[in-house]
Amino acid sequence: MAPVLQRIGQTAEDAGFASLWVMDHFFQIEMAQYADACNLYAFEGADVVRAKLAVLRRHCDEIGRPFDEIERTAIGIVDIGPGKMSSQEIIDHCHTMSDAGIQHLVLSLARVHEIMPIEKMGQEVIPAVSRF
Repeated sequence: MAPVLQRIGQTAEDAGFASLWVMDHFFQIEMAQYADACNLYAFEGADVVRAKLAVLRRHCDEIGRPFDEIERTAIGIVDIGPGKMSSQEIIDHCHTMSDAGIQHLVLSLARVHEIMPIEKMGQEVIPAVSRF
Protein backbone atom coordinates (compact mmCIF):
# COMPACT_ATOMS: atom_id res chain seq x y z
CA MET A 1 0.00 0.00 0.00
CA ALA A 2 2.87 2.40 0.76
CA PRO A 3 4.06 2.62 -2.87
CA VAL A 4 0.52 3.43 -4.01
CA LEU A 5 0.12 6.16 -1.39
CA GLN A 6 3.55 7.52 -2.27
CA ARG A 7 2.57 7.70 -5.96
CA ILE A 8 -0.72 9.42 -5.10
CA GLY A 9 1.10 11.90 -2.86
CA GLN A 10 3.68 12.66 -5.55
CA THR A 11 0.94 13.14 -8.15
CA ALA A 12 -0.88 15.57 -5.85
CA GLU A 13 2.35 17.48 -5.19
CA ASP A 14 3.17 17.65 -8.90
CA ALA A 15 -0.32 19.02 -9.52
CA GLY A 16 0.30 21.83 -7.04
CA PHE A 17 -1.71 20.62 -4.04
CA ALA A 18 -0.40 22.01 -0.75
CA SER A 19 -1.46 18.88 1.13
CA LEU A 20 -3.24 15.60 0.64
CA TRP A 21 -5.42 14.20 3.40
CA VAL A 22 -6.65 10.64 3.54
CA MET A 23 -8.72 8.76 6.09
CA ASP A 24 -6.66 7.36 8.94
CA HIS A 25 -7.81 3.80 8.27
CA PHE A 26 -5.62 3.71 5.16
CA PHE A 27 -2.61 3.75 7.45
CA GLN A 28 -3.72 1.27 10.09
CA ILE A 29 -2.08 -1.71 8.41
CA GLU A 30 1.28 0.05 8.19
CA MET A 31 0.67 1.74 11.53
CA ALA A 32 0.45 -1.68 13.12
CA GLN A 33 3.82 -2.55 11.70
CA TYR A 34 5.82 0.69 11.92
CA ALA A 35 4.15 3.36 14.07
CA ASP A 36 4.98 4.28 17.63
CA ALA A 37 1.71 6.18 18.06
CA CYS A 38 -1.80 6.55 16.68
CA ASN A 39 -3.76 9.82 16.91
CA LEU A 40 -7.53 9.90 16.49
CA TYR A 41 -10.26 12.56 16.70
CA ALA A 42 -12.13 12.56 20.02
CA PHE A 43 -15.06 14.43 18.45
CA GLU A 44 -15.89 11.33 16.41
CA GLY A 45 -17.10 9.75 19.64
CA ALA A 46 -16.14 6.75 21.71
CA ASP A 47 -17.81 4.19 19.44
CA VAL A 48 -15.81 5.32 16.42
CA VAL A 49 -12.59 5.47 18.44
CA ARG A 50 -13.22 1.94 19.76
CA ALA A 51 -13.91 0.66 16.25
CA LYS A 52 -10.73 2.21 14.83
CA LEU A 53 -8.65 0.85 17.69
CA ALA A 54 -10.21 -2.58 17.17
CA VAL A 55 -9.03 -2.52 13.56
CA LEU A 56 -5.58 -1.47 14.67
CA ARG A 57 -5.52 -4.26 17.27
CA ARG A 58 -6.53 -6.79 14.61
CA HIS A 59 -3.71 -5.66 12.33
CA CYS A 60 -1.26 -5.88 15.24
CA ASP A 61 -2.45 -9.41 15.99
CA GLU A 62 -2.02 -10.37 12.33
CA ILE A 63 1.63 -9.34 12.30
CA GLY A 64 2.40 -10.45 15.86
CA ARG A 65 3.05 -7.01 17.31
CA PRO A 66 1.83 -6.18 20.82
CA PHE A 67 -0.99 -3.64 20.52
CA ASP A 68 0.15 -1.91 23.71
CA GLU A 69 3.45 -0.90 22.05
CA ILE A 70 1.50 1.74 20.11
CA GLU A 71 0.67 4.91 22.04
CA ARG A 72 -2.98 5.78 21.50
CA THR A 73 -3.83 9.47 21.52
CA ALA A 74 -6.80 11.62 20.55
CA ILE A 75 -7.39 15.31 20.05
CA GLY A 76 -10.49 17.36 20.72
CA ILE A 77 -11.81 20.73 21.79
CA VAL A 78 -13.82 21.74 24.83
CA ASP A 79 -15.65 24.92 25.81
CA ILE A 80 -16.22 25.17 29.54
CA GLY A 81 -18.45 27.66 31.33
CA PRO A 82 -22.04 28.85 31.72
CA GLY A 83 -24.14 27.69 28.78
CA LYS A 84 -21.22 25.54 27.61
CA MET A 85 -19.78 22.29 28.94
CA SER A 86 -19.56 21.76 32.66
CA SER A 87 -16.40 20.56 34.38
CA GLN A 88 -18.12 17.23 35.05
CA GLU A 89 -19.06 16.82 31.38
CA ILE A 90 -15.43 17.31 30.39
CA ILE A 91 -14.28 14.86 33.08
CA ASP A 92 -16.86 12.34 31.83
CA HIS A 93 -15.64 12.86 28.24
CA CYS A 94 -12.07 12.17 29.36
CA HIS A 95 -13.21 8.99 31.16
CA THR A 96 -15.11 7.87 28.06
CA MET A 97 -12.08 8.33 25.84
CA SER A 98 -9.89 6.52 28.36
CA ASP A 99 -12.37 3.64 28.52
CA ALA A 100 -12.35 3.52 24.71
CA GLY A 101 -8.58 2.90 24.76
CA ILE A 102 -7.11 6.39 24.49
CA GLN A 103 -4.03 6.84 26.66
CA HIS A 104 -3.43 10.56 26.08
CA LEU A 105 -6.20 13.02 25.28
CA VAL A 106 -5.12 16.44 24.05
CA LEU A 107 -7.85 19.05 24.41
CA SER A 108 -7.87 22.52 22.94
CA LEU A 109 -9.64 24.99 25.16
CA ALA A 110 -12.02 27.47 23.57
CA ARG A 111 -11.98 31.09 24.76
CA VAL A 112 -8.46 30.99 26.19
CA HIS A 113 -8.50 34.77 26.15
CA GLU A 114 -10.80 34.54 29.19
CA ILE A 115 -9.41 33.50 32.57
CA MET A 116 -12.47 31.55 33.79
CA PRO A 117 -12.12 28.56 31.39
CA ILE A 118 -8.43 28.24 32.24
CA GLU A 119 -9.14 28.41 35.98
CA LYS A 120 -11.94 25.81 35.78
CA MET A 121 -9.75 23.42 33.78
CA GLY A 122 -6.87 23.87 36.22
CA GLN A 123 -8.90 23.71 39.41
CA GLU A 124 -11.61 21.18 38.56
CA VAL A 125 -10.85 19.10 35.48
CA ILE A 126 -7.10 18.43 35.57
CA PRO A 127 -7.03 17.22 39.20
CA ALA A 128 -9.93 14.84 38.49
CA VAL A 129 -8.54 13.34 35.27
CA SER A 130 -5.00 13.05 36.56
CA ARG A 131 -6.22 10.23 38.82
CA PHE A 132 -6.91 7.82 35.99
